[in-house]
Amino acid sequence: MMKTFCVPVILALFVACSAQTPAQQQTVAISDEDYETVKNLKIVSFAKAYEDQDTVLLDQILHNTYQLVDDGGEVYSKKDEMDYVSKYGPSYETFTFEILKLEVYENGTATVFGIGTITGKDIEGAYSQTYKASDVFVKENGKWQAITTHVSGVKEVRE
Repeated sequence: MMKTFCVPVILALFVACSAQTPAQQQTVAISDEDYETVKNLKIVSFAKAYEDQDTVLLDQILHNTYQLVDDGGEVYSKKDEMDYVSKYGPSYETFTFEILKLEVYENGTATVFGIGTITGKDIEGAYSQTYKASDVFVKENGKWQAITTHVSGVKEVRE
């Protein structure tokens, strides 16, 4: 008798614990425009903000909780990035970012993965640098913003 009673109770508890809460079930209306917005933020807006030292634009791109993890594992906040951009202009000649994968999800998040390429000249001569980056964006109040960037695999070639 105890086994018969316990099995339905355990099953009911399992279903109740594994069910999503209303907050987890929320969806955001996603359109082709969202895909293009995130793509533009990553390819155009990020580059423009850094190139022009435009902290107003960067402030719009980065969520207040933004964190950057660089290829050495150092972690930087939105404030750190804003301070850096306001003080230092770009030292490179060209910058491009190729998106290899971009996914937009109904929960209001998007992921971007790709390869960045930087070329320039410094005291040691001409160089080309490539790296891989992953970004996560969130859509809040109808606006997409980056919440995290992770950079890895930095490789430099000298001419």
